[in-house]
Amino acid sequence: MGFDGLVIDARNKPVDYSRKMFSLYQTALELSIHGGPHLDKKLHSLKRKVKKISNGGITTGNFLRGVHEDY
Repeated sequence: MGFDGLVIDARNKPVDYSRKMFSLYQTALELSIHGGPHLDKKLHSLKRKVKKISNGGITTGNFLRGVHEDY
């Protein structure tokens, strides 16, 4: 997928936040690896869930649209 690691910043967050965020990212990674029908819709749905539970730390632009730079 083009990256070596992923950090989910859950400092000073409740355990439930960390657990839910990890689960959402894990699901997204598994979907991305295995593909399947309606992948874009499923990933978009997961992104909306991440944004909903994050405390203002995610902007909608690149995150929701999936904009990235090729290196």
